[in-house]
Amino acid sequence: MAITHYIEVFGFIVGLISAIAILRKDSKYLANIYLALANILIGIYLICIFTYDIINELWAINVFLRIGMISLLFATLFIYYAMIIIMKSSQVFKETKLVYVNLVVGIAIAIYFIITDFIHLKEASVGNVNVQIDLLPLAMILVYLFYLTTVSIVITFKFGINRISKGEKGYSKIRSFGVGLILFIIALLVNVVSQITTNDLLGVIFDVLTFIILVLGMLFISFSVLDFSALKRKKKETLSEDPTL
Repeated sequence: MAITHYIEVFGFIVGLISAIAILRKDSKYLANIYLALANILIGIYLICIFTYDIINELWAINVFLRIGMISLLFATLFIYYAMIIIMKSSQVFKETKLVYVNLVVGIAIAIYFIITDFIHLKEASVGNVNVQIDLLPLAMILVYLFYLTTVSIVITFKFGINRISKGEKGYSKIRSFGVGLILFIIALLVNVVSQITTNDLLGVIFDVLTFIILVLGMLFISFSVLDFSALKRKKKETLSEDPTL
């Protein structure tokens, strides 16, 4: 197997273990449930890439690439919702219509991925299938993921890091969450480069970097869930302010 395959399988295992660890910490806290689902979906995204690479047939690419893209889409949405709950409390869902608009947009993009024929056979040789993906669906999901992740980073800094003094309980956990989100943005940027490069070797290198950074981001976010108790003391003062969405 190629090095990317080992990273994909490792990322899948990490996603499952992280999800279990998060739920064992507190399975009743809604933010933890969202983060656990996000870790599982990121793991599914990685194992889907592994699966269609191994099978290496057009039908497998059509099926597993779509599942992978939809999994990554909803993983990012769940991280976004978890961030809002952690920093603003679940009341924000009753206060802000935009969080629901983002859900509707995500569902619409997912449906588009399911019903649209955007994966085309470019050329085929013995033992290899080469496909071309339309630019529109790639642009749609990248813009959506960049938007949600950027908003999550803004919320993290505005309602988290900027409200807790350095050294105070919970500060390192929030900072870890922020680092995880930034790594996620970097992974998306590296993935864009891997998609547009015409050099096969560079494409593989950037793919490896994408998966490694994505797994690291997942780990940072998972570790940050261990203790958000310091935020509970800040809820009353933040609930009176409008969320930056």
